[in-house]
Amino acid sequence: MAARRPPISSELEAELFAANQRTCCICHEPRKHVQIHHIDGDRTNNEWENLAVLCLDCHSRVTGDEGLGRKYKPEEVTLYKERWEVACEGDDDDGEDEETEGDEDDDDDDEEDEEALYSKAREFIIRASDHQAFPFRLSKGVRFVATVHSDEPVDITVASERVYDRWDDGEEVDPDVSEEDHLEATVEFIPPRTGTFVLWIENNDKKAKATVSLDVTIWPSEDGDDA
Repeated sequence: MAARRPPISSELEAELFAANQRTCCICHEPRKHVQIHHIDGDRTNNEWENLAVLCLDCHSRVTGDEGLGRKYKPEEVTLYKERWEVACEGDDDDGEDEETEGDEDDDDDDEEDEEALYSKAREFIIRASDHQAFPFRLSKGVRFVATVHSDEPVDITVASERVYDRWDDGEEVDPDVSEEDHLEATVEFIPPRTGTFVLWIENNDKKAKATVSLDVTIWPSEDGDDA
């Protein structure tokens, strides 16, 4: 008789669903039923890094005979998981830091923050010859603004998820926005269509790591459509 696989604890399951906003990390389609997929195929391996949240459609394609199982390696499913969890990170506490130490002189800024569809600040380290990618689901016409500060020069790029995947595979691409070799830069992007777009920051230094701060704000489109 085969050994019984250990179940995923209810606490781990709840944390995983919350970290992924109970949304599939591949298709990002809201309000679809989701399941937890063991990326390496070992159902006894309940480590966080091995568990991906997938909708029923994507899960059946990943594990079935038709394609995502053959088209995507486990490492690629891991990338989808990591990117999506980064995009979902911190939604519950957005804006708390800005509100704790405000004063009367900041009233105008606070009013602008209230009008933003999304606002998030984060800090992270990019290893030498590496990059960090952040996917965003954007509606046509919204204004996407990203401000980057780094202690080492970095490249800042915005493009569709498909273009990013091609770039990540080593192809030359024509991105929507590209800023090279900056310690400080602000980039703006207005998506021509609704879809998933990726902001990625690349550290081309072969020896030094880069400590980066990133502020992203998404503003409504001029015609009033939301992201």
